Amino acid sequence: MDINKRDVFVSFEHDAGDIYDNWLVSERKDGKLEIYDTTAKKEVASVQLEQSLVGKLTAVSVSAGLQWLAASSRSRGAVWDLVPNIRLYHTRSFQGCWFAEDDVLYADFPKHEKQERGIILADLSLTGGLRPVYPLENTAAALYGPYLLVQKAENEKSFERKNWTMEIRDYRAKKTIWTRHFAHEVPQVFLSPTNSTALLIWPLKWGAGREELGHFPELKAKAAKEDLLIELLDFRKDVVVGKLVVKTNKNPFIVEAISFDQDWLALRLRGDRILLYSLATGEQKGHFFGYDVKVNATAGVIAVSNSTGQLQLYDLSTAQLRHDYKFPSAVAYMSFSQDGRRLFAFTRDQTAYILDLSATH
Repeated sequence: MDINKRDVFVSFEHDAGDIYDNWLVSERKDGKLEIYDTTAKKEVASVQLEQSLVGKLTAVSVSAGLQWLAASSRSRGAVWDLVPNIRLYHTRSFQGCWFAEDDVLYADFPKHEKQERGIILADLSLTGGLRPVYPLENTAAALYGPYLLVQKAENEKSFERKNWTMEIRDYRAKKTIWTRHFAHEVPQVFLSPTNSTALLIWPLKWGAGREELGHFPELKAKAAKEDLLIELLDFRKDVVVGKLVVKTNKNPFIVEAISFDQDWLALRLRGDRILLYSLATGEQKGHFFGYDVKVNATAGVIAVSNSTGQLQLYDLSTAQLRHDYKFPSAVAYMSFSQDGRRLFAFTRDQTAYILDLSATH
């Protein structure tokens, strides 16, 4: 700002930057470091810095066959072909992504300048480039594979998370496949796109949670006011296919992330505690520590990673350690292949690994 003129004459979007006289240094949208002459209003020089560690990712996904990777930070994103190690696209930041079966990527790009928010299709053969396929405008929505979870507040006091309507949309077919209105408190909802299931988490201290618990009299005797009710919903049939009460024992219990597959559920709590449950029996099956977790029922394993670069595989049924991996850098993202035989790990030093799980026995 020019204090004398009371005029903002230049601005930049990133946290890091400095100014001396008329020289401004900051990061460009493409990641290069730029020196800008604020008097002449032009770039004087720029440089591409060495590869840095990956920070917090706003979106990340790997294809089912572990061939393509898409990842985005707060400032920019990219898509890679992992086999020849080629970057196919370098884009601005996106906040959700998914690789479809027909060799295309769908990504949720936020509003930027004159471009409205929407889902963009990226052709991985590079023949079709990037094109918009589904507008989102200001919709409160999150992308889960081929589905969108859309939340609509019905009144101005939306911060209370009461009187909301939730929809699950198939954005490729452009149709709504599930909808439910929540007149009172709104549960946490997570989708599993591969199984067409949704997980609903109800704190029983809520009136809405206790009302929902009334549908399951066999669980009522086990539940206390401090506990959580969790439902597994087949949202295409709108049928509850699994349920359990999670005992909190009156301890702080804030769910920060989840992973669920078929009858298995892992909750990551604040403090990097990870609890493993069987939805079939309603029992807790394991207790681990880590900041990321993935469950795969086909492989019969749970993968847990921590901030030191350690990734551990445990048996789902016994919670016994199967294998312990150690990477030079912390794991930023991990995902099982569709058949459960391989595990993909992307570390913060921007290195991708594919682990053969059949070699861990």
